[in-house]
Amino acid sequence: MDGGLQNDSMVIRMDKANFVVHKVLIDNGSSIDILFMDVLRKMEIGVFSLRSVGTSLIGFGGSEVIPLGTIDLPISIGVEPKRKTMVVKFLVVDIAFAYNLILERP
Repeated sequence: MDGGLQNDSMVIRMDKANFVVHKVLIDNGSSIDILFMDVLRKMEIGVFSLRSVGTSLIGFGGSEVIPLGTIDLPISIGVEPKRKTMVVKFLVVDIAFAYNLILERP
């Protein structure tokens, strides 16, 4: 569409158990991909699957958040024939947030 607004929905699919994630924030200012623990619970992935991380996260209202760890998960964006699948390293946090997933924009 020339000169108009793009109004198509973005579909994010976590390729574990064909899990669809809604409420995804694509953040131009983010330097990391963030997954909230609620999503892992719904996917039935426990904290035992996380790799430890030795850093904290600053940015949610200026407060410090201690991540639970990192996890590599395959995700698919879009629908066929334009669907793209990739493995993303997520930092996992256990806080309440309006979105389920924050993806940095490369």
